[in-house]
Amino acid sequence: SAGLGAIVTSPITPKRVSFSDNHSGGLFVLAVLKERRWPTATVTGLFVGAKTPLGLKKLETGYAKQSVQCVTVTTSGFTGDYRDEPEHNVAERAILHFPMSNDSARAEFPHCTSLRQPPFYGENLVSTGTMNEHTVCIGDVIQVGSCDSLLQVTHARYPCFKNNVKHNDPNLKAFMMDNGITGWFYYVLSPDKEGANNVIKVGDKMRVVKRPNPGWSVWRTHMALYGPNPSVDLEELKAMAEMRELAEVWCRYDAREQYKKLTGVELLKLEGACY
Repeated sequence: SAGLGAIVTSPITPKRVSFSDNHSGGLFVLAVLKERRWPTATVTGLFVGAKTPLGLKKLETGYAKQSVQCVTVTTSGFTGDYRDEPEHNVAERAILHFPMSNDSARAEFPHCTSLRQPPFYGENLVSTGTMNEHTVCIGDVIQVGSCDSLLQVTHARYPCFKNNVKHNDPNLKAFMMDNGITGWFYYVLSPDKEGANNVIKVGDKMRVVKRPNPGWSVWRTHMALYGPNPSVDLEELKAMAEMRELAEVWCRYDAREQYKKLTGVELLKLEGACY
């Protein structure tokens, strides 16, 4: 299937990539591909949060986060960060990254003053640069500064109702879903060595060091599974169901379910993941 070949370890240009016209990242994505470079970024914010009540119903959640200048990375995520049970407290959702360039929700909901400064959606890391949902691919392995732990992209964040609660607008979640304003989750590839540096700092540079699934952007996989017009392309669905770097819950599972709905055929579940 497309995107399941040998791991790419040097930048390439996909033959053809489609972009959403209304996505803020699309303006400079073409320049990135034209110059045949993988995206880069600079960490501009790091955030951790304790379990605190959110909204009128006092939901216990780690959604509300505080800014820090540096943080230690573990396989469970950032030290000191509470992750909601059970959905977020899993290895493939250790860290949530949101790009500052993705500002279409802030433009669409100007009355939501809480969208003016990060953290916007409960993310752990924000950045400037050319990394966004269109340029980052599932399975990308990313080096951050001098940190010895590497971060591997597992799937787009599935926007939840807590976004509506925090920003006090019932339409925000649907807008984010329909337009691929998601950010993405990381699995932490922890080094097996003594004295490893596992600290990430504001100002650290981010770069892709390995890309096993060129062409399979975070945006593409999100829109194929959860966009307003889910994919009916059987090869695309099968490829996602067989992509070990893509999170099993919910993504590979939902790709199998969509395939089954269209064909009546149940694809085999992969055991484990590549990480």
